[in-house]
Amino acid sequence: MIVATAFTLIGFLAVFIGGLAVTWPVVPWNLLLVATIVVTTIVPISLYPVARTLWVAMDLSVRPLEDHEIARADRFISD
Repeated sequence: MIVATAFTLIGFLAVFIGGLAVTWPVVPWNLLLVATIVVTTIVPISLYPVARTLWVAMDLSVRPLEDHEIARADRFISD
């Protein structure tokens, strides 16, 4: 999903550029590598519900539900 990928990229860039900015003269590359790997692993997993909700909201704003889809959902809820 593009939303989860965007969140991951923003997290990666924040950690990488922030780490470079804070430790510029002598950059601890191994520590920076581990930190970015941790961020790119944890961010998509932890923000998946938010990313999924945003993706569905964007999809519904571009392609609204049709009448037969609403009727099918009503039948599913009433069962």
